[in-house]
Amino acid sequence: MARSKYDKWRQLSSINFQTDGFNSFRGEPDLMKGAFHRHNELEFNFLDQGSMVYIFGGSRFTVEAGCLYVFWAGTPHRVVEIAPGTTFQWVTVPLGFCLQWQLAYPFFHQVLFAKLLYESDPAQGPFDQMMLRKWHEDLKSGSQERQRIVLLEVEARLRRLSLSLSKGWVAPKEGADKNAPLGESGLRKVEQMAMYIADNYTKPLRVEDIARTVGLHPNYAMRLFHKTFGSSLVDYITQHRVMHAQRLLTLSDAKVLDVALDSGFGSLSRFYTAFQRACGQAPGSYRRSLPGTGDSPRG
Repeated sequence: MARSKYDKWRQLSSINFQTDGFNSFRGEPDLMKGAFHRHNELEFNFLDQGSMVYIFGGSRFTVEAGCLYVFWAGTPHRVVEIAPGTTFQWVTVPLGFCLQWQLAYPFFHQVLFAKLLYESDPAQGPFDQMMLRKWHEDLKSGSQERQRIVLLEVEARLRRLSLSLSKGWVAPKEGADKNAPLGESGLRKVEQMAMYIADNYTKPLRVEDIARTVGLHPNYAMRLFHKTFGSSLVDYITQHRVMHAQRLLTLSDAKVLDVALDSGFGSLSRFYTAFQRACGQAPGSYRRSLPGTGDSPRG
């Protein structure tokens, strides 16, 4: 039996992420203990009150109340500080749905490559707060019709964000000094290693270089990282590179060789092996499976 287009959408960005799906939450946030969090969705994030500090893609960001933030949650992230009394709400939308909508290239490029996008028009805050509350109610209702309505409204909101981006009302949020202390203890060594990888994965990286940046012996650095992340340093670097390649394959017509080199792979054969293992298909097949590409000869 032929697979539906929904099956193809679910294949997109198919690294072994946690999957939150089409989901929502309202309430008090928790600190993310242990490994960084990542999942294969776009996330709408709105704080009703208070503030939170994220480590996101190698930088430190403070998220304030009353403003809508949108980001691709495939980028490793972690909440490390929460102001007392903070409450928030979020909605996650599978990346495949968003690709199907064929949003404007500049906007979608920003979503996948920027750190966080935020709505800078303060007058928009009450509307977004109300919309996320309604989306949460509809998604938890169990009604398929209500879920379809939420999808339509999410698409419309993303399109409005796209228009706002072109007018300068939506912008990538700048990160603070990544060496800024977090509480009294500062960043743990494993978090510093993860940040260093996030900043440098497109360059040649050796375990010895990563360990040296945090003042650890390479063997100890590898054991500590694996204990915290459940992944070796080498595999973590490869995951970043494959994710980067997926974004390039999705958003550009670059040749596969150029994608491989730009993503940090030293050779085409290494790229094909890593991509096939992570995504279950070759880069060219992955690109052709994207919504709207049909039998495009790219790649």
